[in-house]
Amino acid sequence: MERIKNDDFDFLLLQMKRKLAKDNADGKLKADTGNRQDFGLGFTLQLPEGVEQADDKTASEIFWSEKRPDVILTSKNRKAGFTFQLMEDETPEESLVCSRAKIKQLVGQIDERTVFYDMGETKEALWFEYKSFAGRTVVYNILFLFQAGEGKILGTFYCIFEEYDKWKPGVLKMLETIRTKEAAK
Repeated sequence: MERIKNDDFDFLLLQMKRKLAKDNADGKLKADTGNRQDFGLGFTLQLPEGVEQADDKTASEIFWSEKRPDVILTSKNRKAGFTFQLMEDETPEESLVCSRAKIKQLVGQIDERTVFYDMGETKEALWFEYKSFAGRTVVYNILFLFQAGEGKILGTFYCIFEEYDKWKPGVLKMLETIRTKEAAK
């Protein structure tokens, strides 16, 4: 028998939660079909219910650095949110797959406690999910990339780890609603 590692424990915990989460099978958050948003970055999407754009005060309370993502969205209780920004890409011709691999490697180097889970793709976006740490808080994240015009959009979703199963289905549904201006033509 092989010894269990900390990463294995997280994986087992997630599997157990999925099997026991009968109420959350489809997710409590559903994309609002009438709520297509355009943030001026070359794409539109439908946001999960209860998410709104953060004002300057809220954004500064969440992101202490003055260099913040272009778009910051939060849930009403501010325990979850999204960010979108145009990537400062040194190699614009690089594929999204290569960009995702590089970003994933960098995320892992920032904090050795980071635990990676699944990865996938929709018609427009590539994504991966991971657990990170902010002080004493454990944070669930989905990082996603997609092409919009000549640039790449880097998006993130974050929430407290205990609520990931409530949010993940809605976030993945949201990724399926991404429409770039090129695709609309």
